[in-house]
Amino acid sequence: MTRNAVVLLVISSLAVFSGCGASSTNTAQDTSNTTGSNSGAQGTDSNGKATSSGGDNAKSVTFPQANADTLSLVEFGGANQLFVGTQKGKVGIARIAKREGSVGTPATQVDAPIRTVAPDGSLAVIETDPTKVVNMRGELILNANTVGNLAGATFAKNDYTLYISAEDGTIRIWGQAHSFADPEPQEKMEDYLNRQGSDFNINVGPLRGPLHSTSNGHIVMTDDQGVVRLWNPRKPSKSKRVMKLDGTARSVSTSGDDIVTTSSNGSLKVGRLDPPSYLPWSRDEKADYAAASDAYYGKFVQLGGGKVRAREIETGEEVWSTDVPAGNSCGLTMSPDGSLVAACVNNFVVILNTSDGAWDSTAYFDGTKFKWVDATGAEILTK
Repeated sequence: MTRNAVVLLVISSLAVFSGCGASSTNTAQDTSNTTGSNSGAQGTDSNGKATSSGGDNAKSVTFPQANADTLSLVEFGGANQLFVGTQKGKVGIARIAKREGSVGTPATQVDAPIRTVAPDGSLAVIETDPTKVVNMRGELILNANTVGNLAGATFAKNDYTLYISAEDGTIRIWGQAHSFADPEPQEKMEDYLNRQGSDFNINVGPLRGPLHSTSNGHIVMTDDQGVVRLWNPRKPSKSKRVMKLDGTARSVSTSGDDIVTTSSNGSLKVGRLDPPSYLPWSRDEKADYAAASDAYYGKFVQLGGGKVRAREIETGEEVWSTDVPAGNSCGLTMSPDGSLVAACVNNFVVILNTSDGAWDSTAYFDGTKFKWVDATGAEILTK
């Protein structure tokens, strides 16, 4: 397996990075919430189907009649591949543009949640004890036996550098190409052990919630008090405080210097990475999940309250809103090119176009089968 990931970490010291940093400079002097009007009617049709205010191409959103398996991951990778991971260690891959897909079984020996997938869909991090990196055939690639109480895991957007955090605050980085080589049948124990160790690790204090990798290689992390920090792995002894959430983080996403977050109590907060600040209009806003993309400039998407909504980052004004069936929100992710958003509700993944909120398709696991149907209910894939 060829890998192009080589991380050059120039480290002058292994000191724990400072907890100090710039606090929010955009104080909440303006406590009003600014939201715009919808671009069209929204609600339900005569059959009780959820509808979209996204324009002429909007379609009703309904879920298939199925008992969907519990999902642990909804995440876009490279080339607009959508990764749908289950608590039992399966990954469905939907290649949206090509209308084709596949299924991987990273966890072959034991049921284990999928936590993240490499951008090209070749590797997955599974939450076992210890944490493991495996390929889609379930072959062990890396045994992260030094990681206890996994907090978050993410691959860098543009290579295969892997960041794994533990709740005790330790972040470990694997960035050498050999770390992710396929296992050799007669691999020497010495070689195996050498590539299991992380290339670098540092303790930054108790962590909770996801790790997020920005397009410029920085990492956004949150601690057990809901403080959001921006960390540059090339300057590991320092971090920058961005904002403080009302609870521990549930979702974190960025678009350039803009950041959108949600916390465990259902609060939404929108702000800037540089200079560190939050936007007052978002002070009392609510959402279960929020997602952004560098290519969806100046806007973001949120999920909650039975709606998927696109909004302006600067003002909070609504761009479009699509109603989805009520239920438990389980994830939200946006494609790298900003053209698609995937919202997980009741373990069904609804894929919408970000231009107007129109319904594209739905993906889910029904038992052992990964199923993907279009907006008319016609089957695209069953694997």
